[in-house]
Amino acid sequence: MARVLFLHGLGGTGATMWPLVGHLANVHHTAFAPTLPGHGSSPDDLVGVEFDDWVEAAREWDTDVVVGQSMGAAVALALAAEGRVRGAVVINPLAADPDAVD
Repeated sequence: MARVLFLHGLGGTGATMWPLVGHLANVHHTAFAPTLPGHGSSPDDLVGVEFDDWVEAAREWDTDVVVGQSMGAAVALALAAEGRVRGAVVINPLAADPDAVD
């Protein structure tokens, strides 16, 4: 069975992914949803935390597939670009918007 890592969005916690973790556990996959550095407490705890801190935290888990939402999707794509996973599912990844107003 697959080892699946779920990564939450900015300001969220691993708990936002628990319904998905529970579903995969019920069908005998190993699933984990950590709370990334700076999250899960006061917004002040995000001060000084950088993208690389989130990627480093995600690297701690041996995983086959990573699922990320928003900020977590960007982290998931970073892991995929490093060749650390066999698959990545990204939900609402951060991306440049050519229609955005400067």
